[in-house]
Amino acid sequence: MWEKVLSDDWPGFFCHFNRQNQFLPIRVTLLRNGQTIRTIEQVSLLGLIYRGPDQDRPDAIEVMVPGKSAACPEEPAVSCFTPKSLEFKFGDHKMIVTIRITGYSEDTAVIDVLNGGAEEERSQFGQKLAYSVYEQRRDNPGYDLDDWSVAEQIIQSVSCKYIKG
Repeated sequence: MWEKVLSDDWPGFFCHFNRQNQFLPIRVTLLRNGQTIRTIEQVSLLGLIYRGPDQDRPDAIEVMVPGKSAACPEEPAVSCFTPKSLEFKFGDHKMIVTIRITGYSEDTAVIDVLNGGAEEERSQFGQKLAYSVYEQRRDNPGYDLDDWSVAEQIIQSVSCKYIKG
């Protein structure tokens, strides 16, 4: 059974959801008029975020995932522009297992929380970032701990913004 979240409650809902599910693997499916147009399998969740409208674009809910490098440590996997509804389903232990975001454009994003370990996903993200820092230093060996330290700082900075209340 789907439970609806009122738009005024979206920021608090996202904060709570992100705290419980950050770095867990997710599957994101984008539907248009009920037909699957894109699926992103097994990606780590950084967080869901609501961005209000500005001069350049309408409001949106974005599914944020780890980026490809230290220079771009986060990126939206999916943006659902002009969202009109947000619903979720509980699984075992009152944990949210699926979120459905529907936009006025008839686009729908479905986020499924998959089984897996957040620590393993976070560690893989750290490895990718540390290697990116190493590459930015022009592949100069001998600074492994420094690279890991920078990667950890980036992870802390990026992840904190999705769980603030």
